[in-house]
Amino acid sequence: MLSKNQFKLFKSLKSKKGRVEHGAFLVEGVKSVEEALKANLEIECVLHVASVTPPQASRVELIEEADMKFLSSLSTPPGLMAVVRFPHWYQSANFPADLASAEFLLVLDGIRDPGNLGTIIRTADWFGHTRIALSKDCVDCLNPKVVQASMGSVFRIECHYLNIEDLPQERLVALDLNGDNLYQETSLNGLYVIGSESHGVRHHCDKAITIPGKGKAESLNAAVSASILLSQQFSLA
Repeated sequence: MLSKNQFKLFKSLKSKKGRVEHGAFLVEGVKSVEEALKANLEIECVLHVASVTPPQASRVELIEEADMKFLSSLSTPPGLMAVVRFPHWYQSANFPADLASAEFLLVLDGIRDPGNLGTIIRTADWFGHTRIALSKDCVDCLNPKVVQASMGSVFRIECHYLNIEDLPQERLVALDLNGDNLYQETSLNGLYVIGSESHGVRHHCDKAITIPGKGKAESLNAAVSASILLSQQFSLA
């Protein structure tokens, strides 16, 4: 059985401070734990309730449902979770030099909603991308709610945090309401910046494109915008 100190440590992983201190994060739910195992991440411990058969791991602990609820960040606690060590790319002191010269790169600016970020990561994975860049004020990609929303895709997508100002401005393209028509672009080459609905990104970039529409909605949210952009990039590649 887990000690009180172990429970305290595992619960601390719900915060970024705790994750950084211990070099680990929580993965909740059967699907996400299975994806972490497939990704060959280092599993420190698997926790499960009696009604759930755990996967094979070096350390497996049976806990009460009340304890699972205590550790979970979800409104409906799962019957299975894992404590996983940071992937190799997380907290890298320097972002890879070739990111700035990538043929196409999705760059996220000020995305603070965990559900949005998790959805964007999952969509990038669907369209075959393996890396994205994020401004340092984006939500932590290893936040439990981001991990859950990504449905395991976060284990396959390297998320590199950086200062967008450090990227070459001439290659930055903003998704902006006042940009050129996305569907009239013959190719999508560059570093494409998407911000939250309330977070303007135009001032960073030399060029802007827009997703045309004719309804009365003021804007699309970041996850929807990213999905449309990635789909169009896939069709033009």
